[in-house]
Amino acid sequence: LNAVPSGGTLTSVLVTGSTATLNIAEGAGTPDTSVGSFTIALAANSRGIRDLAGQLASFTATAPVDKAAPVVVSLQQFDNNANGKVDTVVAVFSEQLATDTAGTAGWVLSAVPSSGSLASVSVSGSTATLALTEGAGAPDTSAGSFTVTLTATANGIRDVAGNQTTIAVTTPVDKAPPVRLSMVMNDVDSNGKIDQVVMTFSEPLAPYTAGLTGWTLSSAPSGATLASVSVTGSTAKLTLNEGPGAPTTAVGSFTVALAANAAGICDSDQNQSSWSATAPTN
Repeated sequence: LNAVPSGGTLTSVLVTGSTATLNIAEGAGTPDTSVGSFTIALAANSRGIRDLAGQLASFTATAPVDKAAPVVVSLQQFDNNANGKVDTVVAVFSEQLATDTAGTAGWVLSAVPSSGSLASVSVSGSTATLALTEGAGAPDTSAGSFTVTLTATANGIRDVAGNQTTIAVTTPVDKAPPVRLSMVMNDVDSNGKIDQVVMTFSEPLAPYTAGLTGWTLSSAPSGATLASVSVTGSTAKLTLNEGPGAPTTAVGSFTVALAANAAGICDSDQNQSSWSATAPTN
């Protein structure tokens, strides 16, 4: 056996009737259900493949016929326009796909975040991209109970040999970072100085351990400075030390920026949120 897909190796041969079955130990290489340059050759062997009259079979290097359907290797959801609504699902398969003319036929999407729906399917190489129509529901970048299913379709997802693939009910992996939906500054103690900024995001946030790292506050009213950051559910709260300047509750030129940080504002799948200098609302 030469160039076995994924680096597999021959482990045993079983003969029954007129059929010989070669069992292959799966290799450590990437998933690959294509024939590629895989070949099988057989040398004559008096104890090997032969008929009842003792005539020995042999053949030179020959590529097997592909009867292995593409297998979905990864299924991920994205918010490509960063508006807090999932708009794309990308499915990567174990080999090159044939031209897809089935459109959305065979695909079933359930509980799409924000009540979105499947708009179109495009295929390039080993990747199928599902474009979603954003729904009218609230922004939501979490996978939640979102699932994708695919049934076999003659002109749909298949390899160049015509092997049709299916996907059992599967929840996509979340690759959409939390999106900041609002950022409001407050004067909690009502003394005329800003002492808090509250941000709401498009999904629940992971536990926060970054402290003040990654945050940049510029021109905070009254010269305030960042004291602490806390996270609860989908809300992050910045507590400010009131500055020595004159009382003012105007936004002025106040901005807040956040650099990506694995211990900072991110979701449970470690998708990190970040943004450039942005003024809060009052």
